[in-house]
Amino acid sequence: MTGPGAGSTGGAGSTGGAPIGAAPTGATGATGKIDPRLQTGGTGPSGPKNKDFIIPDRYKNEPWAKEVKDFNDLWHRMASAQKLIGKDKIPLPGENATQEELDSFYSKLGRPETADGYEFKSSENTKDIPRNKEMDSKMKNILFKYGLPKKAAEGIVSEYEEVVYDLTRPAVEASAKQNVDFQKLADEVLGEDKAAAMNAFMSVMREALGEKAYLADKIKGMSNDELLPLIVFGKHIYDTYSGESRVINRPGPKGDLTGDLRSDFQTLSQQKRMIKADKNMPEHIKKMKLSNINTQMMKIGNQADEKGINLFS
Repeated sequence: MTGPGAGSTGGAGSTGGAPIGAAPTGATGATGKIDPRLQTGGTGPSGPKNKDFIIPDRYKNEPWAKEVKDFNDLWHRMASAQKLIGKDKIPLPGENATQEELDSFYSKLGRPETADGYEFKSSENTKDIPRNKEMDSKMKNILFKYGLPKKAAEGIVSEYEEVVYDLTRPAVEASAKQNVDFQKLADEVLGEDKAAAMNAFMSVMREALGEKAYLADKIKGMSNDELLPLIVFGKHIYDTYSGESRVINRPGPKGDLTGDLRSDFQTLSQQKRMIKADKNMPEHIKKMKLSNINTQMMKIGNQADEKGINLFS
């Protein structure tokens, strides 16, 4: 049945609206406008479908906030962040943690499986200094005991060694110079056969001590650093104060030097030949004696020249 009111009861009606009972498709009110917050395809905060998307002032300068484009992007990022929360999380062991729990915690932090897993390498400054293997081993055990990660532990040891090197370098360099100077002095005073020179020095010491010669044995307990200066000092005293008088006053093959220039020159010449020919005399003593004789012969020669005496006539 049709009538004047048919359009209002089931037809399209004069307004062209939907049939009675049809569900709305997004309209919000009589105007038919769409709520922009329900849209999911916006292209950014300034897009027509995201005019209500505003980043609060306290977050807008955050790096992550600057990358958020719209509500859909924000929810997507939130969901991704939730998945990451707790991932690879390393729980801290409590005060009553067992050793197994501590070991598990240290391993996750990067501690090697054993103390030998740490590797210590000398720096460029210390590469020529032999490593103390015993000290390295003890240090590795300490680092392992307290759970230090491999990279951190090796870095700490390397930088600590650099600090120690910088602090001790002046003393090390001074010691090295002293060692070089010591060796040069030893070569100069003792010569190549240092053992023979030392025996000669001991003989002189015993001779000087007389009945207390047994005290010379105490020298054997001295270090080289102590002994060499003593030898140099003794040689200096001998050469400076004793050498000349001992050569002049000591009986020679033909008796004491008499003061007669020709006779004394011949006596010293004979002593010189005998010393050179003595194969049992240590080279150290031989050099000292020949040096003293040569000095005396030069003095006699100068006196003879002043007096016009020919020593070889």
